[in-house]
Amino acid sequence: MTDQTVLEARIKELEARLARLERPADRIGDQIESVIRTVVPDETRGHMRAAWREQLMALRSFLDHWIESDRLDGASPARERIEVR
Repeated sequence: MTDQTVLEARIKELEARLARLERPADRIGDQIESVIRTVVPDETRGHMRAAWREQLMALRSFLDHWIESDRLDGASPARERIEVR
């Protein structure tokens, strides 16, 4: 990359940041997301999204298993009442 290309890319990045700062924050989520983007590196956020997806897939697999086993049995399994105090 030439110096001019690097400078043009940097100017473009700074203009985008300025536009985000000038835009009124209409949601608290925008502010939180901005802080996360600033503090947490892109690669880390990518890993966190992948981990969240894997957790959701594990939960779905667990639920699918028990839903399917209930259908195969044809009868509802015995339920136990647990009293919470």
